[in-house]
This record gives sequence, structure tokens and C-alpha cells, in this order.
Amino acid sequence: MIRSKITADDLGPLLSVALAEFNEAGVLLAANAGFLRLLGADATQCIGTRVGRFFVQPDFRTLAGASAAHDGEVHRGLLTIGEYEGKTRTLRGQVWRTPDGLCLLAEHDVEQLEKLGDSLQEMNREAILSQRALGMENIALKGRESRMVEAALTDVLTGVGNRRKLDQSLDVEIARATRSGQPLSALMADIDHFKRVNDVHGHAAGDQVLADFGALLRSQTRPTDIVARFGGEEFVVLMPQTALARGAEVAERIRKVLAGQAIAPLPEPVTSSFGVAEFVPGEEAGAFLKRVDAALYRAKDAGRNTVVLATACGEVAIAHLAWHDRYACGDAHIDAEHKELFRLANEVIDASLGEDLPPETLRLALDQCLDHVAAHFRHEEEILERHSYATLAQHREQHRRLLGRAAALRTAAHAGEAGFGALAGFLAGEVIAKHMLQEDRKFYPLFTTAAP
Repeated sequence: MIRSKITADDLGPLLSVALAEFNEAGVLLAANAGFLRLLGADATQCIGTRVGRFFVQPDFRTLAGASAAHDGEVHRGLLTIGEYEGKTRTLRGQVWRTPDGLCLLAEHDVEQLEKLGDSLQEMNREAILSQRALGMENIALKGRESRMVEAALTDVLTGVGNRRKLDQSLDVEIARATRSGQPLSALMADIDHFKRVNDVHGHAAGDQVLADFGALLRSQTRPTDIVARFGGEEFVVLMPQTALARGAEVAERIRKVLAGQAIAPLPEPVTSSFGVAEFVPGEEAGAFLKRVDAALYRAKDAGRNTVVLATACGEVAIAHLAWHDRYACGDAHIDAEHKELFRLANEVIDASLGEDLPPETLRLALDQCLDHVAAHFRHEEEILERHSYATLAQHREQHRRLLGRAAALRTAAHAGEAGFGALAGFLAGEVIAKHMLQEDRKFYPLFTTAAP
């Protein structure tokens, strides 16, 4: 038990105050929890051992040999004491002589601790502020990086993606479509007679047409669609989770909007041709774009300002037939039936693309269209006969062959064996594009109001 002016019972449990008694040789006779904590050991390790060796400044020998004041005090001030692991701590206290040796009473420097605590708090605040500033700077840096990447993938003139953006997005969307099993369609658009725009109105007007067309593509598509300039006056739109029928609808909507608006300083609206295709699982990106491009080429070849679809098997078909005044031959009856043929053929095409329509809708539309074709051929032959058309026999034979194909197609369609490609290929390709727009033109000179 400590035999000092202040008893161990008063200070025994305190950790902030160190109280200990030693003999002249530095052997620890008694100590409170605060002193034992300094040594980093418990009482069983320390009591009865020479802990005086841990006194660093002043050392224990100096304290033991110092002269005592009238109250027995031999030291007052700072004490640096070590411990078993080699660490040292500095305390403020006093040492005085007792009948058995020396007694130590010391405390941690509260003022210094408070200063240290304040310093740590200030450092912590500075660290938080620095971390916050670094976080804000990191966000700003990521924003700048994102804008730089976006700029590198954007066509400056039109504001849509460039070819690099298209290539990157195409690989990503094909991988996603392959993984998810969801459809992916693409449309390719080419502005009709764009060279004429540049030649007649100048390159500034041509640039304006390109910029406005890019804006139109963005406004008529979803945020998830990828719009990119493929090169020159060609653009591509990737449409994730979009089947061929829906892609055709998007292309047709864009075609109508473009053809119905003027772009200053051009006096008349410009038009565009479109090719549309749906990705086939296992297809390479290049092969996919090649099918879309082939459909676009057919749209150009079919007279421009139209939409042509490429099926999975490589067939292409016009998605929407647009009547133009230049198709008129000059005979009111023939021209009226030709216009009606366009309307009925479009109904068949729309019904074949309608995923939610009942089969009866398609069969009814096809029957009406093919019945009209047969009636029109009879009427046309009667008119041509009245005008003594020289090659009527050959023309009648062409009608006979087409009607034979129509009968076979009707049978296949009613059996559910004729899809969009076959129907559109026959009506848009064989009846209209090849026969009406090519063979029929041979008799246009018979009529005084022949179209140019």
C-alpha cells in the first residue's frame, strides 16, 4: 500500500493520474491504474520489479540522489517515462522522498492534451474540407473527361454521333441484343439529290440541310436510340428493342415529316430515302450494316423518298409506296386505278407488318388488293385496245403471268405461308416498280397528257 500524503484509494482507479511508490533501488512497491497504464502492463508484471529503469528524464538515479526540500520533494515538473515496448510519454508531476524510497504523483498535461485535441480537430476539419474539395474536383474532372469523350464522338456540324460513335455503339448494342434476345433494328437515311442542293444553293445551304436533318432525326427518335452521321449525307439510327415493323414505322414517320417541311433557304422541301433492317442473331456488325445499306440502295433505285426494308433472308421490299404526279400516264381511268393500287398495296404492307393485328386483317387486305389488280388489268387492256396499242399482246401476256403469281401468293397467304417479304416483294417490286413504272411507261405516248 502506498504510504504517501495522498492515498491510493483516492487515485487508484484514475487513468489520467499516475501514482506509484519505489524503493531506493527503483523496485516498484505499489502503483495505481494510471501508472500501470504508462508501462503497458498489469500489476502482476510490474509490482516487485525494477521499473526505475524506465525513467528517462530525469532518470531514477538522479531522482534517488537528489536533495529533498523541507516537505520531502525532490522533483517538480516534466517527467518522461518509458515502457516495456520502448515507447515514452511525458507527464507533469512531482516526486518526493518517503521512508521507503520515492513516491511519484503525475498527470497528463491537460493543457497540452487540449491543444493536441484542438489541433487534431482542426486537422480533421482541414482533411474533411480537402476531401470535399478533392471530391468536387474529381466530379468536375470526370465531367470534363465526359465532355471531351462526347466531343470526340460527336459530329460537329449536325450534333449527332460520328462514325466512331456508331461503330462503338453498334458493337455494344449487338452484344446486348445477343445477350438479352431483344430485337435490334437500324435505319440508314440518305438525303435525296444532295449534290444538287450544294450545286444550286451553295455549300452553306447544304450544311444547313444536314444540320436540320440531324436535329429532325434526334427529335423523332427515343433517347435510347443512337443517331450518327455515317458519312456525307448518310445517317444511321440504331434502335434497341425495336423489331423490323416498328423500325419501318419510325423511318416512314421521319420521311413524311422531312418531306412536309421547308429548310431555309431552299424554296422546296428536301426528301430522303431510307433502308431498314433488323439484326439477325450471329450476324457480324458489318454484314448487318450491309443489309441496311442494300435496302437504302433499293429505296434510291425505286425513285427515292421511300422506305425499303431488308428481311432476315436478304430480301428487300418497299415499306411504303408514295404516289407521285410523274407516275401519271394521262388517262384519267388508268391513273385513278394506279393511285388506288398504291393505296391498297400500302394496306397490305401495313397489315403484314402489324404484329398485333389478327390474320384476317391481312387476308382481307390482300384479297381486296389482288382483286383490284385483276380488275385494273382488264380495264387497262380494254383502254389500250381502243387506242390500238401495238404491243398489247405482249402486255396482256405480262398481265397473265402476274395474275398467276398473284393467285399462288393468295393461296400461300391464306395458309399463313407468305410473310412481309413475299407480299411486299410482289406488290411493290413486281407489280408496281417493274410493271407499272417500267412496262406501262411504254404506252404513255398514246395519251396526249403523258407525264414527263
